[in-house]
Amino acid sequence: MKFLIDTLGAPSLSGGMRLYAEELINSWSEAFPHDELVVVGGAWTRGALQDLPNVRVVVWANDSAPLRMVGQLVVSGVLFWAFRANVLVSVSSIASPLAPRARRVCVVHDWRHMRNEREFGALQRAYRRLWTMSLNRAGATVSISAKTDAETAEYAPRAHRFIVENGRDHARRWVPALAGRGKAEFKRIVTFGHHLNKRPDLVIQALAEMPPLARPQLTVLGARGATKETLEKLSRELGVATSCNFPGFVESDEYNSLIQTADAVVLASSDEGFGLPVAEAQYFGIPVVSTSDSGLDEIHAGLFVSEPDPANLAVAIQLAVQSRGATPAAVVGGTWAETASGIRRIAVRA
Repeated sequence: MKFLIDTLGAPSLSGGMRLYAEELINSWSEAFPHDELVVVGGAWTRGALQDLPNVRVVVWANDSAPLRMVGQLVVSGVLFWAFRANVLVSVSSIASPLAPRARRVCVVHDWRHMRNEREFGALQRAYRRLWTMSLNRAGATVSISAKTDAETAEYAPRAHRFIVENGRDHARRWVPALAGRGKAEFKRIVTFGHHLNKRPDLVIQALAEMPPLARPQLTVLGARGATKETLEKLSRELGVATSCNFPGFVESDEYNSLIQTADAVVLASSDEGFGLPVAEAQYFGIPVVSTSDSGLDEIHAGLFVSEPDPANLAVAIQLAVQSRGATPAAVVGGTWAETASGIRRIAVRA
């Protein structure tokens, strides 16, 4: 069969969305080598996917919301007919209405714009308002977790819903970090700052609650521009600047190494649809700290869960760091091959 896979909802710096698109297509190509996959996406897709034997890549700029909307609503629909695809699969919640309704499959990752509207600008909110209309009119809507599915039932009640969880084994592709860490002179934790919902400011405030000698070294990934400047200022005001590092977005190899060698990974998010860094950390047996309002403990087992305030988060981080090495590395849950198979099965049914 021939599938048009729309990855325009995954810009190059989108973090989990890009990882989802890349791993889904890689796993699909490996598991079903006789399928023809036509992928429309941003410039990153050319370098990441073009060498797959049964994948053809069509590039459309998607790093701005207006171009992304045109691509998702119009371009992918035109390509569906131009390549005579059997099904259009969008890795986001928007699929072109130019493709037949029964042959449109959407993937919904979260509903943060409905649960925490203040975290989004006006343009982002306008773009995400298209989600409900698209999901209600698609042949099939795939949620990445039972939590997201329950929210989809609330916000898109006419959607034809299925659950296909994210895989949890994409770290199998990573180059192993140096095993001989030895006894580091300080502990290291990693958190994220590329979206407001990640609440890196809360993690920095938690550092300030810890005694200086017990304070781990914090790396905040993804923060840039005004967000980075605000976080750097906060760390100085709280007297923890020497314990904080803000590298912004890093290359894949550096990211993989930072996760593998961390003593704990902290997701202080206000809401998550799945939380891919949890799966990455658990693959290597690294403790994960989450906040009680994120919903992550509904999806993943074995987390250190804290109330979303600095004092409680500080305690949870210290407990997690102390437990490093006590949990064996493991894939807790399904694989990406199963994810690709599940979505393909739904698409074929369409």
